[in-house]
Amino acid sequence: MRKPIKGETLWDLPIGNRARKDGGGLRPVTVTSVGPKYFVAGGTKYRVDTWSEVTDTCTNHKLYETEQERLEEKEREDACELIYKAVAWERRKALSLTTLRAMHAALLANDRLS
Repeated sequence: MRKPIKGETLWDLPIGNRARKDGGGLRPVTVTSVGPKYFVAGGTKYRVDTWSEVTDTCTNHKLYETEQERLEEKEREDACELIYKAVAWERRKALSLTTLRAMHAALLANDRLS
């Protein structure tokens, strides 16, 4: 991850217990200080190299560079969950062979790209 710049706006997503307490919505936060190892955004301390929250307990915040980055991550999570549910053991017989072939071809095409 790149080093944040003092004064820039990042996007904070409360997670875990913090999400239940705060409602879990994405909110803009301003970087107030940046050092060699840590930076502070929205009153929370993060590591410069990973953007992970500095804490002795569980993580309560996840930072994103842009709002779009979070939207794309959410879309990816939703698509993976839908695919997982579609191929769950009890639903496999409901999928047509045509659908399974199309899914198989798409997964093979993606595998070749990596």
